[in-house]
Amino acid sequence: MKQKLTLSIEPDIVRRVKKIARTRSTTVSALFEDWSSRVLLEESASAGGGVADDLLGRWGSDVEGVEPSGESDARLEYLLKKHGS
Repeated sequence: MKQKLTLSIEPDIVRRVKKIARTRSTTVSALFEDWSSRVLLEESASAGGGVADDLLGRWGSDVEGVEPSGESDARLEYLLKKHGS
């Protein structure tokens, strides 16, 4: 279930973000959620773990095609480039 969030933002920024949301046929909430997800992904990657380490911890490092934490992961690098800031 989604949760409401109240933000205090300058009126000019609100106007500009609403315009971006309209041109992308989405909502300000969806833009904020997407941005927040990217920030969390970056934080997780820079902390050297996050979801990938959690999954490896559950399934072990013998999962086919999964490298241990700390080694290069081309898919992660691609996603960070594509969705990063």
